[in-house]
Amino acid sequence: MARPDFSAARDLADDALSQQSLYDPPIVVETDPASPLPIMELHEGGLSKPPPVDAPETEDPAPIVDHLAESGLALRDPTVGDVDRLWDWIRSDDAVTQRDFNVATSVELHEKMRILARSVADGQAVMHALSWRGDHVGFATIHPILGSIGLAHLYLRPASRGQGVWIARSLLREAATRYPTLDLAITTEDPRVERFARRAGFTQTQYFVLRPRAEEETDG
Repeated sequence: MARPDFSAARDLADDALSQQSLYDPPIVVETDPASPLPIMELHEGGLSKPPPVDAPETEDPAPIVDHLAESGLALRDPTVGDVDRLWDWIRSDDAVTQRDFNVATSVELHEKMRILARSVADGQAVMHALSWRGDHVGFATIHPILGSIGLAHLYLRPASRGQGVWIARSLLREAATRYPTLDLAITTEDPRVERFARRAGFTQTQYFVLRPRAEEETDG
């Protein structure tokens, strides 16, 4: 007698995990020793996203404005599957980008994005998956948000880097619509990004960073 095929049930569980929002309580997939079918358990304690900046709590989040919709761009809550794609992009990206994310495994990346999701729930960050014509192309985040200043980040998959300038311009206009009282800041060592920032209206300021001295320097 042929053994039953439970691959469809496993695929269903994998698909549910992939589509789960990072703001939802985590789904844990376990296997019952008495059955080859996966058991999906929805844990309590999901995250509640804060209302938009300066918006009444009863008001819905601001809709995506026409300049995004007409261009085919869309912002949405990131899912577990989005983070899986991000891990694939990071592994194929250059060493500088990998160092910026400072993660060595997929598990570390998922935990880092969950921590960022908690910051969103606390009102200290903004995070969106970025799609173009229905295709996931990157992430747009503002973190940390300290008072009236937020540090803006844009990560695009390597295949979409050539569209970075117009995507960034559209996102800046969208940020000004959604968060009118928030001043955006960026940090970069890339002269191309610096030129774009100046043309986009950013002004250069100074900040001071204290880095711990190397151990060999302090021993002397």
